[in-house]
Amino acid sequence: MLTPSEWNIVSRKQAIIEKEGNNFRIYDGDRHEQKPSGNGIFLHQSRINLTQGHLLKNGEQLHIGLDPRQQIILTYYNPKQGEMSIPKVRRLVLKGLQKWPVELGRSPNSTSAIELDAPTVSRLHATINPDGKGGYILQDRSSNGTFVSAKRLTKPYHLNKGDTIQIGPYVLMFTGEALELTNANNQIRLDAHKLTFQVQDKKGETFTILNDVYLVLEPGQLVAFVGGSGAGKSTLMKALLGIAPISSGNVYLNGDNLRKNWAVYRSQVGYVPQDDIIHGALTVEEVLRCACQLRLPPDTNISEVISSTLEQIKLSHVRNTLVSKLSGGQRKRVSIGVELLADPKLFFLDEPTSGLDPGLDKEMMQLLREQADRGRTIALVTHATDNISICDRIAFMGLGGNLCYYGPPKEALAFFQRNGGNFEDEHFGDFADIYIELNKGKNKLAIAERVHYWSQKYINSPEYRSYVQNSLSPGKENQQAAKFNSSQIGISLFAQLSLLCRRIGS
Repeated sequence: MLTPSEWNIVSRKQAIIEKEGNNFRIYDGDRHEQKPSGNGIFLHQSRINLTQGHLLKNGEQLHIGLDPRQQIILTYYNPKQGEMSIPKVRRLVLKGLQKWPVELGRSPNSTSAIELDAPTVSRLHATINPDGKGGYILQDRSSNGTFVSAKRLTKPYHLNKGDTIQIGPYVLMFTGEALELTNANNQIRLDAHKLTFQVQDKKGETFTILNDVYLVLEPGQLVAFVGGSGAGKSTLMKALLGIAPISSGNVYLNGDNLRKNWAVYRSQVGYVPQDDIIHGALTVEEVLRCACQLRLPPDTNISEVISSTLEQIKLSHVRNTLVSKLSGGQRKRVSIGVELLADPKLFFLDEPTSGLDPGLDKEMMQLLREQADRGRTIALVTHATDNISICDRIAFMGLGGNLCYYGPPKEALAFFQRNGGNFEDEHFGDFADIYIELNKGKNKLAIAERVHYWSQKYINSPEYRSYVQNSLSPGKENQQAAKFNSSQIGISLFAQLSLLCRRIGS
């Protein structure tokens, strides 16, 4: 067990808690000095914001840091609110266990087991047996793989203290004596740090396609990337997905470097390209069945998964219809359904409403809104601006891959209306006007100057501080932890801190 001085992950001012009525609101870092903490405080992978904070609810568990090997769990308890429901800690002690092997999977049969319910997890995914010398051997028995420290097992593995085991969307840590389920909420946050992509033409001239882009996508958010030709929106989405090259910068999923851990997260990421790639000569059910056979474990109840997916995309009534007979909107829904079969927690779509009439555009955006409300993190590229107000965040990109705004739709118009400099005569009425503004100019140089104005304005804005700077989280590989001060070092050993907030005054 680690002592607090060995964890070294708590900042000098980790959080501020303020009374609000009969409750308490917690803010990450020092909000009075506008300084977020180094490693952040998280609730279900979403970082508590320095500006808005979070109104605590009895029994909630918060985490300091994203690395399960160096993480503090805080449980909020307000005695004035009566009994609380204490979250279950999924922990299986191996030392002294009588029944072997330990089974890890979707439907394990043994009483010595941890159930991990997800479509990409096999019924019996992995087993653990004693080695006869006080140690333990982990063996993969799945089709989708068992990973230890981001490496897929190809043979039995001798567990070491501090190892992290990833099975589908679940992360377990081996403490030396026990297995602890450290990530059981099945949600993904994405942090993009200074993404840059530059290319050279045959003459040696350098062109910037992405220019130092920082972004945060929190679990359950629907995010739209909007911009004209050459704005880099599709390149940005593919860079976040890990399938496009970048010159510098990093993308982190739940604190893990995406490009170094792609094999681990592959089954949790869905991608729907602009052009449908489903076969028109098959029925809808046949398309989904083929995809199930390719992506899911062989012990999956395929009919059940297909029925559930058809309900989600609202196509149960065309289950036996040929894809070639479907409308454009229905075909796009089938493409989305193919990806939903594996229950991805991070979902990317390239122009999902392209070619659809206004009514179908709205239906498609409502479908994506429903999926985000299920806890998925969803990002899409779009030219259409009619229905992006349904999103949680919109990113307006300008020529040369410059981020000109990132935040809630309702604040975008206000941001672009606060004019100054050379553009104080501009007045905007809807999102299409912002799109036009960022593409206005007689030539590329004039457009670039206008884009530069808005990108610099955004970087220096309260919106940037709130929705990027104060929400961004470092990757596990970059965590710079503050040391405990002398008053903290005296705290006794613990694996979980209880955060006790009492009412102040009468």
